[in-house]
Amino acid sequence: MIITQARLQADLKRWQSEGWVSDAGATAILRDLAQRNRSPGLYGALAVLGAVLLGVAAMSFVAAHWDSLSKLSRLALLGGGIGASYAAAFELFRRRLDPFAHSAVLAGIALFGASIMLIAQMYHMDGNPPDAVWLWSLGALAAGVLLRSNPTLAASVVLICVWSGMTVEQDSKLIHWGFLPMWGAAAAGVANTRWRAGKHLLALALSGWLIVSCLQIERETGRYLLVAIGLAMAVAAALRADVIDRWRPISATLLAYGMVLAYIGLFVIQFVDRAWSGSAREPHLWLWGSTTLTLLIAAMAAGWRTGNGRVLWLAYAGFSLEIIALYVAKIGSLLGTSAFFFLMGVLVIALATLAYRMRTETVGQREVMS
Repeated sequence: MIITQARLQADLKRWQSEGWVSDAGATAILRDLAQRNRSPGLYGALAVLGAVLLGVAAMSFVAAHWDSLSKLSRLALLGGGIGASYAAAFELFRRRLDPFAHSAVLAGIALFGASIMLIAQMYHMDGNPPDAVWLWSLGALAAGVLLRSNPTLAASVVLICVWSGMTVEQDSKLIHWGFLPMWGAAAAGVANTRWRAGKHLLALALSGWLIVSCLQIERETGRYLLVAIGLAMAVAAALRADVIDRWRPISATLLAYGMVLAYIGLFVIQFVDRAWSGSAREPHLWLWGSTTLTLLIAAMAAGWRTGNGRVLWLAYAGFSLEIIALYVAKIGSLLGTSAFFFLMGVLVIALATLAYRMRTETVGQREVMS
């Protein structure tokens, strides 16, 4: 269950008044929370955004005066800008102004990317555009690892995804396996800094690659493979959470990602492929729809049982989207659609009644035992 810091502080006051938590214990809990919450806050976010804007401004300025500069002046300007950015980052890190130091590193990375493009243009180098982005991502990754800069590591992950996307765009049937070693290098960098949000960014990047790769495979096989992978992740997280969490407490996150992957695969099978094929009606849509809704209800149950708010709300969103999509698609006819929703409604109400009775019996047993 997700609890905000403000709510926890309010609960602590109530627990103190009830005598459940001592004053010393409440102070220790709040101190521990303050130590864990080291987010730079608004000024850090603004510093990063400012660095991005300065990087774009610098690239625009160089491009505007590019033709009037000699080659030596161009190289000196680009190299000097990169060097000045990293020198500023070093000094800011030394003064413990970390958010501003990370911003300086990002500015240096922006200039590094601009240098790659402009030098290639200056010397009339013909090449593969994704290779330039790959080199840019390597520079960002190296800077992020060496300087332990989480924003720079995030930029490297984004660049790796852009590079992979550009590569796949050149060949729509290609599964870009080169993404995996680059992703692994970025994952090692994030693990080195122990950046929690970076792990979610990596998971999103890997999920995106997996979705695109599965959709590149032969039509039916790729969709089914994506559903199977998602279901395997979700089932493993739901049934073997205790085993998984012995290594890392990731079962709740694994359940959420698995559910989303499986649902995307099912959604593509039901509606995207159906639209591309141009068929007016899909005779098995009712079967796919009922299966999807049943799995989403199971995900809701797992989220409720484990207190996993992310899974619960994602399942609610998926359920709503599925209902709307099924209504728009129309199962056979409006009468068939009506019958389908009626039967599913009866089933869901029956499940709700069963869950209510089970909860009532459990509460009654606890009261008798007490």
